[in-house]
Amino acid sequence: MQAQHVSWVPILPAVPVGILITAILYTDEYPDLEADRAGDKDTLVARWGTGRALPGYRLLLAGPYVVVLASVLLGLLPPATRWALLTVPLAAAAASCQRPDGRDSPP
Repeated sequence: MQAQHVSWVPILPAVPVGILITAILYTDEYPDLEADRAGDKDTLVARWGTGRALPGYRLLLAGPYVVVLASVLLGLLPPATRWALLTVPLAAAAASCQRPDGRDSPP
């Protein structure tokens, strides 16, 4: 902070990680749906139901790839960061095995 300037470049790589952590916490609410509703816990999954919450999970899985791709295209992160895009098939498999009723199905 001595230069009176804050650079977002060191923070930018943490954004995809933070989004993925949010996705983990989000999907962790599915098994607790009935208990959360019974205990008046106001989680997104309890509020929206599993069917309406599923697109949010898929959006959270896509978010890190959008951030990485945009950051590389804008020149904010080095081109080698594109290697992270190799994990897209894993995220797609995770997104496709989550059923609208909140249970996992085999990919």
